[in-house]
Amino acid sequence: MRSNRGNDSEGTRHAPRGRGLAMLTVAAALAVGVGSAMAAEGTASGTIAYKGQTLTVKHAYLLKGPDVVDKDTIVSRLVLTPKDIGKALAACTTMMCAQGEVEDGFSIDMAAGPRFGYWVGLKGGKVQYSGTTKPAALAATTEQPDRLAGKLGIDDVASGGPRIEVQFDAPLLKEVKAAF
Repeated sequence: MRSNRGNDSEGTRHAPRGRGLAMLTVAAALAVGVGSAMAAEGTASGTIAYKGQTLTVKHAYLLKGPDVVDKDTIVSRLVLTPKDIGKALAACTTMMCAQGEVEDGFSIDMAAGPRFGYWVGLKGGKVQYSGTTKPAALAATTEQPDRLAGKLGIDDVASGGPRIEVQFDAPLLKEVKAAF
């Protein structure tokens, strides 16, 4: 035998008084939290080719924080990877940690100056290359404090480096306060 508690005169079931608003509040908070997390992951397409290996990137992340060489300089770091590493990057409290999460992929630190420093990792970080490129390698279609989108083309094959041809749309994932 079923109880009629919570049912109206027609037998329709209702949430107990006071719970409806609480449940709505919880649902709204979850939606905002999930929406923020989803908005922090961007998209990428294109390839990174180095030493006979090619990575196809799918995920794009943008972080901001102090440069690991000059802590007084704030850089924007674009990270492109084939696998979703958003949760690991979001958990980082330092820029060095964020770099360590990129075992397969590419990152580039952008700040005012004549060159941007970049890093490529392949085979779980066992194969690496670091170099610099002129800012002209980046053709931004959107350049805002909380989003960077565009194309990036680097061809350092002649000097033993990678060829990178990618498109990306990266919302800001996190602002990090410490270099190390």
